[in-house]
Amino acid sequence: MCASCSSLYRSLLESIARLRDNSECLRNIMKDLAYYAATFDSYLQTPLQNPVNTTAVLKPVQDTIRSLRENCSLMPNGENDSSEVNNAKIWGNDSFNNRLEMCNMLRGFYVRAITINRAMGYISSGDYRK
Repeated sequence: MCASCSSLYRSLLESIARLRDNSECLRNIMKDLAYYAATFDSYLQTPLQNPVNTTAVLKPVQDTIRSLRENCSLMPNGENDSSEVNNAKIWGNDSFNNRLEMCNMLRGFYVRAITINRAMGYISSGDYRK
């Protein structure tokens, strides 16, 4: 796991441990993570231009998402996030367009990870309760 992924993972784990009562926000975060995990998995199953480099980039991200989803059960009452998995991106046959789409997907994921980190910081600070 890369250093930035590791620090994000650690901060999210610490925040989640304190925030079990904010179930709707946390449920939506977990649904987003499920969607991205399914999309990255589906991308890696397509014929890739350079599978070694692509796997090297996406595998640490997938491992971090998988670990968060396994270690932070935020889905109350045994709910699952299968609808997000079912809605994951279906990739075409054009390798170039797939790579462009994945580049955009990774940019979106980067922004979403920052947003999640800020949301977790805000919730864990307790400012919303005042």
